[in-house]
Amino acid sequence: MINIEQSYKNIKSDFGAVGNNVTDDTQSFIDFEAYYKNKILKIPELSNPLTMSEVLELPPGVYIVKKGNLFSSVTKRRIGLTITAREFGSVVIKYVPDETDTSDYLFNINDSILGVTFENIYFIGDTTKNFMLSTSNGGSQLFHFKRCHWNNWNKTIELQGTNNNSEFTWYHCGWSGDINVGLYIGDTNTSDQFLNYDFYSCNFEVNNGTFIEAWYGGNFRVYGGSLIQISATSDRPFFVLKNKVHERSTEMFYNVGTRYEFREGLGSLIHCEWANGNVTFDNINTIANDSTSDHNLKTRAVFISNNVKMPNIKFSNCTLGGMHEYRFGAASYNYSSSIVYEDTTIKSIVTNNNVSEFIKIMAIQGHTILGGVPVIQFRNCTSNSSITKINTDYNCTNYSNISTSAKKIISVKSNKGKSFRGQEKTTIHLPLNSIITNVKLYSPVDSTILGGRKVDFRVQSTEVIPTVLGQISGVVLGDGFNVDNALFFVCDTPEKSKLLIGDFNALGLDRETAKMYIFIEYI
Repeated sequence: MINIEQSYKNIKSDFGAVGNNVTDDTQSFIDFEAYYKNKILKIPELSNPLTMSEVLELPPGVYIVKKGNLFSSVTKRRIGLTITAREFGSVVIKYVPDETDTSDYLFNINDSILGVTFENIYFIGDTTKNFMLSTSNGGSQLFHFKRCHWNNWNKTIELQGTNNNSEFTWYHCGWSGDINVGLYIGDTNTSDQFLNYDFYSCNFEVNNGTFIEAWYGGNFRVYGGSLIQISATSDRPFFVLKNKVHERSTEMFYNVGTRYEFREGLGSLIHCEWANGNVTFDNINTIANDSTSDHNLKTRAVFISNNVKMPNIKFSNCTLGGMHEYRFGAASYNYSSSIVYEDTTIKSIVTNNNVSEFIKIMAIQGHTILGGVPVIQFRNCTSNSSITKINTDYNCTNYSNISTSAKKIISVKSNKGKSFRGQEKTTIHLPLNSIITNVKLYSPVDSTILGGRKVDFRVQSTEVIPTVLGQISGVVLGDGFNVDNALFFVCDTPEKSKLLIGDFNALGLDRETAKMYIFIEYI
């Protein structure tokens, strides 16, 4: 049987706080901590941890706290603590450390309180201090932040310990001003067994800061909201996922429906060193309010394979700007990659569907073993330069040691959905370094199309001296034709990857049909 003890306390009426933005209310919070601790000590050990419901209500006001490490004296595990204001915007807690304050954190919860909830509170900090440290060796978990806001902090949440620190959830929360890191899992006294962090409709609008920095594994999920870097000198990734290998498959990052702004800075979306797991971005936008003239040349994402495999990386239904950089080591050829961009608009590709304007490949430490260059799949993507979709397995035929590609086929007709006539032509752009393997021109015999001028349909490059890749001439349209031209044409220049297709009859063809097909096959 689990006992549940429930009580409500008021920081003003029960503990003497004033909340007038002048009076030091530190002692009122210390007194509530003492009350909470003593209450725990009086409860019989009927279960571990015992469930209780303790609610501290903060009436409207601005509460000044001058000493941190609140709740660090609570060492016995119990479930249930809520610190709440009734309406967002009515309560501010200002951490104004005095000269005697030696703490680094406003709140310091050490493997004790489970099921902590903060709601409707605006926290103003000091950029040399941190909002909360949670140290867990199997205890601290189930933290909820609802409609809270943090302004001017070094780190807002830092996690330490060897196990748990899991199930942290943020609902409609915000960060502003000078924030160094939102959620921080550092490189010392931490664990891969910290799990499950969910952000719902949160806004991280800071001068220059990182939203999540994790040196160990975890399952991170960000749903909606906006992430913004305001400063023109911003240079930080929003997400930093460090270290190559993590225990027990604790590597999952998922972001859906978020709007990003880099403004004028050098900030980026993600820096990822994971060797396993999944990194997925779905329906995000990274070009909002980016007005700098060279924004397409700025690196917005970095993924690193330092002689290990990469995680499964996927961008789906996104609008992306800038460049994405993939780094590989001398022994990366031992590992295959799964990197996919699909149904995505890539604004930085402005020349002939040239994927190299978006993807940057770098060898770690300048080695020359190119077999580890990752293959990056583009499926049904669009660029800023062409109506032709980008469908290519980038790097498949260039350097990669072993890779698999699927053939792609483009069907071309006139803008009326028929064959070309009257010297009509159209231009398509294949991805740079594509290889055309076949061009097919087909039209069946059609007795309803009588006479007319002889056709001269062509598919050719836009080089100074064009390469004709497929042609049918010397017959009338109604007689039908079937040209099947096997090729190995490497589109290694913009002029070779840009194709001109249509009617080359000097007088212009005077017949048309919807039954004619032009297929261009490439890898």
